Amino acid sequence: MTAFDIGLILSKKSFLDELNQVQVTLLRSTIL
Repeated sequence: MTAFDIGLILSKKSFLDELNQVQVTLLRSTIL
């Protein structure tokens, strides 16, 4: 694995984390 691969994985992971946060926030706002 190169540093570039690691960077891609990390950015992809953080992107998914952001997406999950958005989905949770949307769900909460719909419920409330």
